[in-house]
Amino acid sequence: PGTGKTYMAKKMAEELTNSRDDYKIIQFHPSYTYEDFVRGISAESNNGEVIYETKNKVFAEFAEKASKNLIDSKKKAEVFSKEEAIRKVIDLYTDDFVESDKPHYQLSGTRLVDIHDGKFIYKIKKGGDHKFSISIDEVTIGLLNNVSDYDSVKELNISQSTKSKYRSFMNICDAIYKEYENKIEGIRNNLGVGAIESPERRNFVLIIDEINRANLPSVLGELIYGLEYRGEPVESMYALEGEREIIIPENLYIIGTMNTADRSVGHIDYAIRRRFAFEDVLPNSSVIALPEAQALFNEVEKLFKKEGTKENAEFLASDFDYKDVQLGHSYFMAKNVKELEMKLKYEIKPILREYVKDGLLLE
Repeated sequence: PGTGKTYMAKKMAEELTNSRDDYKIIQFHPSYTYEDFVRGISAESNNGEVIYETKNKVFAEFAEKASKNLIDSKKKAEVFSKEEAIRKVIDLYTDDFVESDKPHYQLSGTRLVDIHDGKFIYKIKKGGDHKFSISIDEVTIGLLNNVSDYDSVKELNISQSTKSKYRSFMNICDAIYKEYENKIEGIRNNLGVGAIESPERRNFVLIIDEINRANLPSVLGELIYGLEYRGEPVESMYALEGEREIIIPENLYIIGTMNTADRSVGHIDYAIRRRFAFEDVLPNSSVIALPEAQALFNEVEKLFKKEGTKENAEFLASDFDYKDVQLGHSYFMAKNVKELEMKLKYEIKPILREYVKDGLLLE
């Protein structure tokens, strides 16, 4: 405890990534679940009607973001610039839809009613009030490949769910194409002129603070396999858009921090240990600038470790190792003696008393 694990994890993330947007920090706790971390069903109210919808949570969302960058970075500039142009056309369509008071009608009874969360939401003639959705990314793929019939849809790299809704999928693509045909054709006719460069491959880092405070096998689920076999799809318990697959890409890194002094939390089982490299983060007195704080650190250290050795002190219970429970340097990081006195009274002494009460330190 108090050795700057989270601080170090953030520094590592900053070294690995290009931007603050490319790393995220979350904290596990005993009630954290798979449905909080990976994917689960959320209940939302819409005009008095409760709608249950499967949604990606923090990990699956972050993995998707990393995967998109990895895929885009491997594309040729010409292909990437073409995709970006199509996306701008779809953005234009979306803006026009939002500003319009009337619903947009497509062919064959497909009626677009909303656009949000990266999806086209629509109804069909025979579906009553039931709403369906198709992702904007998949419509982009459809426009890029000039979908015209079921066979052309079947060949696309899109979900089975969307392929099964191919009529509505083609209708939405067709509506956007017809509305902005001149722009799209202009883009296609000028490919290679001022092409946008494909993005560089970026690293993404997810920091899980207090990783051992949750029931890890339960929270991670099938990701235990995915962590080792990067780029291979693993099946989630929940289907999203008819697909259960989740992929952990090779450019997504996970850093976990854990407090070895806390025996009230579960251990990390061997299957999960195999997926991680472990590094002890021990107290480091050299970062303590204040001489009085340095002296106090040395005194407290004697409760855990024999001076000048790497052996447990006689004050420490025999079933503990000083490396797991000794107070870290952050407890002693003070600007002046007054601040150090406050830390001693309200942070250091209370945790040492807890150690005595819990049997870590002997009376």
